[in-house]
Amino acid sequence: MSPLTKLAALVIALTAGLGAVWYADRATRDLPAKNALPSGTFLAVTLDADALKKSPALSQLLGGGDAFGVKSLEEPCGFDPIARVREVAIAVPEEGETGDFGVALRIDATGEELARCAERVGEKKGKRASFAKQGEYYVVDEAVPGGRRVAYRPVREGAGVLLVALPGWLEKMQRALDGVGPRVDADRVHAQIRGALARHGPLSISLSAALPKSVRERLRRELDREGAGSPEGRATMAGILGVYGAGLGVALGQGEASFHLELACEAPEHCDATRAWLERQRFSLSRDLAARLVAGPFIDSFTVEVHGATLGASARGNADDLARAVRRVMEARSGRGSSDDDAPRPKPVRPGPPPDEVIRGRDGKDGGARGAP
Repeated sequence: MSPLTKLAALVIALTAGLGAVWYADRATRDLPAKNALPSGTFLAVTLDADALKKSPALSQLLGGGDAFGVKSLEEPCGFDPIARVREVAIAVPEEGETGDFGVALRIDATGEELARCAERVGEKKGKRASFAKQGEYYVVDEAVPGGRRVAYRPVREGAGVLLVALPGWLEKMQRALDGVGPRVDADRVHAQIRGALARHGPLSISLSAALPKSVRERLRRELDREGAGSPEGRATMAGILGVYGAGLGVALGQGEASFHLELACEAPEHCDATRAWLERQRFSLSRDLAARLVAGPFIDSFTVEVHGATLGASARGNADDLARAVRRVMEARSGRGSSDDDAPRPKPVRPGPPPDEVIRGRDGKDGGARGAP
């Protein structure tokens, strides 16, 4: 082999090796939490935690404090869990126990940090968490109430994906994350809805739901059996029950906030009936003074379009307006912010003596009844 041929072979080998390393590193870095959403998911939610943490509307919703009690983990864990989370994905199975769901968190933490955190939290609650290394995962039992297990898969140094779910659903999430089990994108309805939402650009929150036909048919039979409501109302409900897929996308930026609704219908007439209902709701809200004070710009900008058997609706407004709207709603729910509560209260007036009370002088003599002529 000539020197030139050897040099060429060496260059090719190095290029192939570096390419394989780059590809493996890129695949590891690009492993998002949403990859843990398995096929068979009824409701799939993904949240861009970095974008949400910068949102003024979310800060109003959390009240600048610890709305979910996560801060209580900061002392035993030695770090702020919220600050470490980059992405959140939630999966609710089509079939499962009531309240069953799974959570996947893309988090900047090591398996050792999370295991130590689980142990300390368990000790604080008087329980000892069972920790084990299973393949690529760190698995912790008894760390979360309700029988849920915690599994953590490192994806690069100092970061990984944390899964929380009941054992059966957790196994499906692990298989989806590892790429050996089907993911939610393999389901036609979710793929269609999420594809439609993706056309709106980067979203802070994405939600897609596959509405089982069996459930919709059962509701339709119940409505037919009850026979209640006006013909127009029954037609509207029949149209809404013709929606088999729904999605909601929310973009929360520093300047603008936007909401996008995407629906997939069994037939165009179902989308037409749903559009008419949505427009009636918008008109009703536009005449509601309280609703306008809370979300006037979003009500005014709300538009609905139907293209065959698909429906798209959107609303947008100023992000600061949304933050103020959230604050008003939170104050109304907590009873704060009313003028009656904030107004200064008058000092109590001490009642005077009755009119027939006898007033005596310093010498003890009768000074006559109060109010006597």
